[in-house]
Amino acid sequence: GDMWESTVALQVIGISVCGALIVELLSWLVVYRTSSYKRLKTELESVAKKIELAQSAGDKDGVKKKKKLEETLMKLSREFQFAVRWKTGAITAVMLFLMYRFVSTQYSGLVAARLPFVAPSFMRRVTHNSLPGEDYSEASALFIYVLCQMSLRTNITKLFNFGPSRALNKLTSFQTFVEKYKAVN
Repeated sequence: GDMWESTVALQVIGISVCGALIVELLSWLVVYRTSSYKRLKTELESVAKKIELAQSAGDKDGVKKKKKLEETLMKLSREFQFAVRWKTGAITAVMLFLMYRFVSTQYSGLVAARLPFVAPSFMRRVTHNSLPGEDYSEASALFIYVLCQMSLRTNITKLFNFGPSRALNKLTSFQTFVEKYKAVN
């Protein structure tokens, strides 16, 4: 009944939180506490400040200096993409896969929640995954897990604040990188 469904849902939420905490711990151990990450972060922030100063100067030397600094920034951004994003992405992907497998095997066929609506047909593969029957207002444990990952993960990451700052994320994002590359060439 409802009590069992609540227990399953709470267990899955707990598993999801634990998984997110483990990802943060592993990311901190493998990436964020390392001297190479700290050096790279400091260099990126320093180059970004120098670019801002060169932009405000506006003279001919400032333009040349800015161009050279942007090339340095692109090189550091590539290094950052590999050293940080790739490693943390790999840790996250492996952990998500392991937790997904665990939840799908441990809670297969168990109703974790009742939706206040009947899930539309395009959502049923997620909401009704591994559940017997045709009651599409029932939600599987995997659905609860996916919702938790979508909502809790980013909040837990923000809570611990191990990762790069927003400014650093913007500086090293792929889109920014492409825009800078087009501007230089």
